[in-house]
Amino acid sequence: MKHDQVTARAYPMNPEKRLLTNSQRAGTIFLVVVLAVLCCFALVLLKPFFYPIFFAFVIALGCYPLYTRIHRHVQSPGRASLCATLVIMLGAAIPLLLMLVLLGGDLVNVAAGIRDQSVRAGGVLTYVRGFYENALSWVGRYVDVNGTGISRYLDNLQSNASRLALALASASIGGAAGTIANTILTLVILFFFFRDGREWVNTLASTIPLKAEHTDRMFQAVKDTVIANLYGIFGVALAQGLLLTLGLLIARVGNAVLLGMLAAIASIVPVVGSALIWAPAAIYLFVTHQTGKGIFLVVWCIALVSTADNVIRPLVVRGKVEMHFLLLIFALLGGVVTFGLVGLFIGPLVFSLILAIVETLRELSAEAKVAAGAS
Repeated sequence: MKHDQVTARAYPMNPEKRLLTNSQRAGTIFLVVVLAVLCCFALVLLKPFFYPIFFAFVIALGCYPLYTRIHRHVQSPGRASLCATLVIMLGAAIPLLLMLVLLGGDLVNVAAGIRDQSVRAGGVLTYVRGFYENALSWVGRYVDVNGTGISRYLDNLQSNASRLALALASASIGGAAGTIANTILTLVILFFFFRDGREWVNTLASTIPLKAEHTDRMFQAVKDTVIANLYGIFGVALAQGLLLTLGLLIARVGNAVLLGMLAAIASIVPVVGSALIWAPAAIYLFVTHQTGKGIFLVVWCIALVSTADNVIRPLVVRGKVEMHFLLLIFALLGGVVTFGLVGLFIGPLVFSLILAIVETLRELSAEAKVAAGAS
């Protein structure tokens, strides 16, 4: 009798049920393989739309509390999503228009100054040639300019100025058209993320063969990492813009507000960041024989402006993401080098998910040991 009970426990199902289970297992494996192949094709199809989808995902996570508040007053999910999308669009457009209005006077003054100087120099081309010759003369004190062929290259650019201007204009128009199209697509995707995002997350969570608490941990890691990086981007932009403006005001350099705002915008550019603004400004000071101001600006920007990115972003991100500081630095720098701007999100996101999965595996292992000890 005892042997029969052991046999019954060892083989609880009859052969037909075991065959059905094996068939289900084979069907599941087949479907998973087909799904993986189809997902690869889907990724190829979605590759041209990666940036709009990703940025809409980031904005949706960061602004979901806004949608939730609107949804409390607007019962329809579609209308609430449309209102939230319009608020975000206006929230981005209005400050941009105000900035353009505030900077309009500075831009007009800069253009007028360049026009007056070019007229005194005998024309735009003559003015440009005199400017870059002064720049080459200054650089030539430290580098063999003639050996590099830079002069010949600049002369060719000057002789082909019309063709170069046409090419730049065409590229600018094409880039502006692409930016407008991507912006519209991002807003459309954002609308659907607001309206259907929670349903998609619940569907995804139901397909993950883990406990709810483990699934929630991974989703929370994604949310915290994305939001922390959003805060980091805005924090760095604000800090670098203010610091550069302050440095220019101390040095009594004109158009300080204009350059500071441009530096804030340029701070999101990977690797170079605000140096796109302050480096040319410093070179201009050296070329125009304002050496003292140029030295001060370079030291100020290297010591404070550029350092702000390496200090503020990790501190802000680490405040919401539980990750070792050194690992976070590697995640940010590696993400930027590998993926560009979106790497600021992808790098920390990957490591946050790794840490969440490791913690889940540790808990599952501990549960398995407890279960084994109890048996």
